[in-house]
Amino acid sequence: MDAIQLLPILVVLACLLNGRLDSYGENSYPWSGLENENCPEDEHRLEHMAENKVIHRYMKYFSLQLYLLNKVSDHKDREGADIMPDDAEVLLATGPRQDNSIFYEIRTYDIKPSKMKEFLEMVNKHIQFRTAHSELVGFWYTELGAMNKVFHIWKYDNFAHRTSVRRALANDKDWQGKFISVVLPLIEKQHNEVAYLVPWCQLGKPPKEGGVYEWVTFQMKPGGPALWGEAFRAAINAHINTGYTRLIGAFHTEYGLLNTVHVLWWNESPDHRAAGRHSAHEDARVVAAVRDSVRFLESQQNVLLIPLQCSPLK
Repeated sequence: MDAIQLLPILVVLACLLNGRLDSYGENSYPWSGLENENCPEDEHRLEHMAENKVIHRYMKYFSLQLYLLNKVSDHKDREGADIMPDDAEVLLATGPRQDNSIFYEIRTYDIKPSKMKEFLEMVNKHIQFRTAHSELVGFWYTELGAMNKVFHIWKYDNFAHRTSVRRALANDKDWQGKFISVVLPLIEKQHNEVAYLVPWCQLGKPPKEGGVYEWVTFQMKPGGPALWGEAFRAAINAHINTGYTRLIGAFHTEYGLLNTVHVLWWNESPDHRAAGRHSAHEDARVVAAVRDSVRFLESQQNVLLIPLQCSPLK
């Protein structure tokens, strides 16, 4: 079904929705009146409220499909013939992504509280056995927002590359004997995700060493970057333009909790970040961009990270 065929459906649904809403007025949709125990037509009203809610869901769905079909229709040749791109399925599912197969594995370990110092010392001492096999982007421990956790990010050319690296590590006697066998008893839990950089972001570097990092996780509504990508990008750029912080990377999950975006920021210090955030919240451009993006947001959380001595990002 193309955009032209879809348009009549949207018109019919819009008329139906408008008629239903008018029958009770603006204040009756979709939850008002539920606390009014004296309403004489509660059962009748609740029935129509439920119908209104379903109609709104279909309206949102068909509106999204129309938007996505228009995006796909942009891929035409100069003679006007429709050309369905090879990545059309990806476009409809999540929106555009980087034009290569490179991805990042994000690993999070919970360390036993009494063993944190020992674990960090072991990483700094023996990480060269691990980096001999693939590229380490960064290695941090949490200072605020979570306790006794470490974050590390590894870069891979593709999934075949990761498979070969994991196989080599399993047979690396130095890695297994000097590191893995020692640190495994220190770890309480392990978690990993696979993520791509969002298409408008390249992995950056801090202007100098000695700062702190903020790892912010956004849980977005289902639909992928095709739905919320532009609004999210505008909010990120609004913060960048204030100049108080440096964007290092923005990652969109492929494996793990889906519709998740992780954003890695660098700041000179926690106090510098706090002052910058306070100033940004008074910037009308930031406020407007954030208000536009939060309509797609389910939840968010952050942690303050301190880089290890062995971390390439310091």
